[in-house]
Amino acid sequence: MVTKEFLRNVRSKTPLIQCITNNVTILDCANALLAIGASPTMSHAWQEAGEVQHGCDALVLNLGATESFKAMELAVAQAGEDGHPIVLDPVGVGGSTYRRDFMKELIASGYISCIRGNAAEIASAVTGKATVTGVDEPQDGESGYPSDKETAQFALENRLTVVRSGPVDYITNGNKDMYSSSGDPMMKRITGTGCMSSCIIGAFLAANPKDFIMSAYSACEFIGDCGERAARETAAGHGGTMTFRQNFIDELSRTEAE
Repeated sequence: MVTKEFLRNVRSKTPLIQCITNNVTILDCANALLAIGASPTMSHAWQEAGEVQHGCDALVLNLGATESFKAMELAVAQAGEDGHPIVLDPVGVGGSTYRRDFMKELIASGYISCIRGNAAEIASAVTGKATVTGVDEPQDGESGYPSDKETAQFALENRLTVVRSGPVDYITNGNKDMYSSSGDPMMKRITGTGCMSSCIIGAFLAANPKDFIMSAYSACEFIGDCGERAARETAAGHGGTMTFRQNFIDELSRTEAE
């Protein structure tokens, strides 16, 4: 019921999402947003970033686009002025001081609505320190990573929603903790699942601005459900990872929440 209502709002409101994302997944992110009924604009030039954001409904930042940090700063300032939700995807911050320092600046602005990353990235955001890059498995307190309680405290102190992806997604705003166990291991075997997820969360927040944590949770449930359906279809057709990638975007476009 939750996902149904929130997804319907995305499809009916068709929010325009400015995505400053990395070149590896820019096409997948655009197609994912179109598939769910939102509209993407992949505007990276600093000369127009603020102006473009003024005409949008949300902003998604992917720190893999290191060449666009100036554009991100200008877009964040405009989104903050306009009251648009901002989703931060801290790609690679665990292994890059440059990205980690910039992430801290963005969070300090007070404008970030949601930060979504894997366990290593969220651990780096919470602790402000380097972590093992690319690790998505450790959960509550394992391998020295922050516990759920510590992550919730970080969310509360910075007045944002945290989405830590993994076998079970953890979503918190510091006052409420939620868990989403939907999804399939196949989702980790293609590039861009996380990037697409951040963009989809941005669309859910834009279309459902009154309850960010439920918007983020509903987006996670929807994304995971589509991943499960795509995995079943891929297995039935004896396909591989590229077939799954196509099936996943197909499911984003045709799956109605149940």
